[in-house]
Amino acid sequence: MDDYDEEVIRGNLLEVRLTYEGFEGPSNSFSRLAEWSGAMDNVKANVPRTAYKGIVSLWKGNVKVHLVPKEF
Repeated sequence: MDDYDEEVIRGNLLEVRLTYEGFEGPSNSFSRLAEWSGAMDNVKANVPRTAYKGIVSLWKGNVKVHLVPKEF
């Protein structure tokens, strides 16, 4: 997850979209991205908590992060 820190936090970006493929498993799964970003990682009926249409938006430092499903 250090790659994300380098690109997102130190990259002087104001807003970023990170795509997840599923809820567990590979490095780009929702649970791994949620852990890195500080989002709640629990899922009910295949919808992440606080999500709207599968998208979870939150602030990490001064960067607005959007966790977006791959099929969106």
